Amino acid sequence: MAATGRNAPARSATADREIVISRVISAPRELVFEAFTEVRRVSRWCGPEGVTTTTRAFEGRVGGA
Repeated sequence: MAATGRNAPARSATADREIVISRVISAPRELVFEAFTEVRRVSRWCGPEGVTTTTRAFEGRVGGA
């Protein structure tokens, strides 16, 4: 049962629709950062081997597209 009241953890307005995925990556921190922030790497990162993705817009910043 979820906690309620003053001591309950804060929930976002979309918490019931959020998916949280975590993963341990055996790679240098800089390379992992590039994989998530450089458009040429994002397309290769987001899918298994053999899958083609198309990135139409990417702005790795708060409020970005």
